[in-house]
Amino acid sequence: MNVMRTIVCVTLVTALAAISCAAPPTIVGTYSGTAKIKASAVGGKSTIKSAVELTIAADDTTTLTVDGIPQLLPLSGGLSISNGTDVTVVYTDPAIGTIGSLNFVNLNLKKTTLVGTSTGVVVAPLVPPVLINTLEGKWKLKKTE
Repeated sequence: MNVMRTIVCVTLVTALAAISCAAPPTIVGTYSGTAKIKASAVGGKSTIKSAVELTIAADDTTTLTVDGIPQLLPLSGGLSISNGTDVTVVYTDPAIGTIGSLNFVNLNLKKTTLVGTSTGVVVAPLVPPVLINTLEGKWKLKKTE
């Protein structure tokens, strides 16, 4: 059930995140903090706490680093903003690539902090594809500039 929910959510958000819009001035800036991500695989679960930096620019460009490693933002810059406070970021882990991983983060701006959750999958690029991990996380990023 959890795997199906993750796959459906990732597919839906990927389609929605393809539509991007320019960031309003209230959300432009650099946010730093942590992401606590739970990875579920056959045989067990593990939890990873990562340092995260998200930079949102007014010209609709975005950069995301996780533990100092720049992430790939494949879909329309990987960023969608709605209501001026809701941010969706779609990214892939460069070590795995766009074929093997897909993650989305849904954040909400509360004063100067982005708070939210993430969902992702890691798939072995075989025929047919084999699900390796599902990922669920909690993110908290404070505006630094």
